[in-house]
Amino acid sequence: MAIEHKNQMENGTADEKLSYAVDRMAQYGLPFWLVLSGGGFHLKVTATIEKKLQRLESVRSRLIYNQGNFLQRAIEKLVERGEL
Repeated sequence: MAIEHKNQMENGTADEKLSYAVDRMAQYGLPFWLVLSGGGFHLKVTATIEKKLQRLESVRSRLIYNQGNFLQRAIEKLVERGEL
């Protein structure tokens, strides 16, 4: 399984790159997750990507979107455990 993560805290160019990321991962024929974090993605774009993933018949895929910052949360947990 492939996992690709995109983080965007403010409006920017990552929106434009999501479709290309889906195309790139789908070409390998492996199941994949596209993980988005940060509040900067346009909801219209994420809805379009979700529809694109649903149309992929030969590849199992999933969009995971959280408006929080995954990386920041992971660092905080490592600090709490004394691992960083």
